[in-house]
Amino acid sequence: MPPPQRVLEEFYGPVRVVRTSEHSLDDQIELVSGASRIVAPHGQALRNVLFSERAIVTQLCPGLRAATPRRSTSQTARV
Repeated sequence: MPPPQRVLEEFYGPVRVVRTSEHSLDDQIELVSGASRIVAPHGQALRNVLFSERAIVTQLCPGLRAATPRRSTSQTARV
């Protein structure tokens, strides 16, 4: 199976991986406020989407599997 970042890049184009635990809250807010797309696992890390005015958010839910990412209103929502 290909690495997750490569799968995301094949579907969305170039991506930047950010580990929120490595950044201060101010840095996280700045990163999210400038993002056009946010892909994140279900959980606390998604709290920062409140600071994004235009990002399309894709939430990854453990236990749900798909061969490739799909675009649907149930998986992708505008914030």
